[in-house]
Amino acid sequence: MLLPIDFIFDRRAGQAMVGNDAKKVRRSISDQEISLIKAMLKRGMEKTTIQAYFTHPDRPVNYGRITNIEQGDYGPDIISAGDEELDKFLGEWRTREDFAPQNLAETLLDFASLSAVHPKRLEALFEFENGSHVLRGVETDEVECKLTFQKPGNDRLLRAVAALANNRGGYVLFGVEDQTGLLKGLKDDRFSNNDPSKFAQAFKSAMEPCPRFELGEVVLNGIAMGAVYVHAELDGPVIATRDEDSFKAGVVYYRYPGESRAIHPADFRRMLAARDQRARHEAANLAKRVIELGGDAAVLDLKNGRIDNRSGPIYMSSDLLSKMHLVREGKFVQKDGAATLRLVGDVEVSQGSPENLIRERIVRTAIKDSDVLRNFIEQAEVKFPAEYVLHSCHSNKHWLPIFYYMSSAGLSEADIVSAVKVEEGASPSARGRLMDRIKGRITAKSMPSMGSRSIIASIIDGSLEQPKTLGDVRKQAIAIQGWSDKNFALQKLLSILASLRQKAKELSSDDNGLTEIRRAAAWLDELFFKRS
Repeated sequence: MLLPIDFIFDRRAGQAMVGNDAKKVRRSISDQEISLIKAMLKRGMEKTTIQAYFTHPDRPVNYGRITNIEQGDYGPDIISAGDEELDKFLGEWRTREDFAPQNLAETLLDFASLSAVHPKRLEALFEFENGSHVLRGVETDEVECKLTFQKPGNDRLLRAVAALANNRGGYVLFGVEDQTGLLKGLKDDRFSNNDPSKFAQAFKSAMEPCPRFELGEVVLNGIAMGAVYVHAELDGPVIATRDEDSFKAGVVYYRYPGESRAIHPADFRRMLAARDQRARHEAANLAKRVIELGGDAAVLDLKNGRIDNRSGPIYMSSDLLSKMHLVREGKFVQKDGAATLRLVGDVEVSQGSPENLIRERIVRTAIKDSDVLRNFIEQAEVKFPAEYVLHSCHSNKHWLPIFYYMSSAGLSEADIVSAVKVEEGASPSARGRLMDRIKGRITAKSMPSMGSRSIIASIIDGSLEQPKTLGDVRKQAIAIQGWSDKNFALQKLLSILASLRQKAKELSSDDNGLTEIRRAAAWLDELFFKRS
């Protein structure tokens, strides 16, 4: 069983591998603080200013230590904090001066609230030993390791996904050696280049019901790992519906420590008994709710379309009934845009084109910030563009492209504003920021400095030099934030952004792209795709 995330981080605080001798020493600066310091450095804050935030009478922070962090010599395996985490720390710091900085950092960074595939959650699965990252507990009944990734429909991945869903859920990790748990890394970019919808399609075509999942990636010490997190399926069992090499139709797979195989009869009986108990509990709650509603209650029979209430029966047409889909949170539906029944005191039918009303929840949970950025830069045609817009309601990244996806989905400003208002589970701050961008109250554009104007001129005349450092990358990205010529070829600008993103990935572990690159992409998105 995996250790609780907060326990893992408490245990690791203050520990580091130093140099090649792999000795563990006590850090005076915690992992959480290093994470925040890296975010401050990315934001361009002065080192003396950063030093002031973490220096305490009982624990002074050396200026040189911040330089060590910047150069990657101190805490190299620790992931940088996100924009939202840093903003929260800076905002709370002034109001909680009685807290030691390290305690405040640990209080504000709530690791347990992060997504299962957030880089920090993935990092917490490993220990840093003898210069390498090693999985805690190796393979368990919640973790399966694969050294390589082939394709979403691979039989071994299908078996692992079905097995984890039928137990308590868990991770399939790619780039990790199964016998030792050693992080070896992915040898190519096939995992990161696969659109989330391909995973959804592969899983749906091979098993029923299709379990919910999330995709994630993390780079630790320059070594890349991919992850599929599978949620436990409460309405199971998940049953294989087609043959794919070792994955056999009709089999119920189950995750045991170290292996995914056909379920043992005793475990199958326990699974069915637990499902029946939940069903009885839900039926009791439903009956209680009907009693509470009294004469206002109504019953819908999905077989014949009859709705019974005290005023007499109401019938839906067979045409509407055959088209209707009931969507539950976390469940995969093959097509959006199909007629949808919405119960809000009356019955009404909402119609729309498939690309306008697509709401594949399984795709939603699988979309990552890097997908939104990459597909915009590549001008890729995504299957569910509306979900890429609404993803910004759940991201802590301040700047991601949205107008390109609105245009692809054929969504008007009014359409997306309505969708944003009712988006479930949205972060209030992220929702407000997205609304402000859509309505034009905030912009990704920045006024170009003299240096930026020089870079813009070199882009126009074709003399732009390739960046060599992260500083060069940031300067060129900031210059693009000040671009104003809509007649210039967009593809040339996107090509520059792609090169900057690739260079940033080579020089840092920020797989989602530097803040400056994301903002530059957001401004080009606004400039070329926002309707006036």
